[in-house]
Amino acid sequence: MVADGLSDAVVELAGSRNVLDARLVELIGQVAASGAWEGWGLRSIHHWVTLRCGVSPAQARTLVGCARRLPELPATRGRFAAGELTLDQVAVITRIIPTHADAEVAELAGGWRCPSCGTCCGATPGPPHRLTPTR
Repeated sequence: MVADGLSDAVVELAGSRNVLDARLVELIGQVAASGAWEGWGLRSIHHWVTLRCGVSPAQARTLVGCARRLPELPATRGRFAAGELTLDQVAVITRIIPTHADAEVAELAGGWRCPSCGTCCGATPGPPHRLTPTR
């Protein structure tokens, strides 16, 4: 069926976009760490990202926030780089998940559908999921 083919193409393209977003975040982290963004008239790494990437200031904050935190979250970073997590999911994880919960949350996060990912992590109102199963 044609609709199934279109749906598959959309899913495949979304995964490719996730891989590209992960690489962009990684490179922004390198630029931030090296100070390569510094120059005349540039106020911050956020300002540089806004200008160089053509994104809104809010999107620049998201990208820079993820770039700064992802080195502490290897499981999340790996799933993002593989295209299994979206930038929206990674933004929530990097904003609120403690380092010790990285592997568990990265495993669960693939099933989250934003905006539910914020609810699952406790970033938005609603009952948060436990990070460690109770028995």
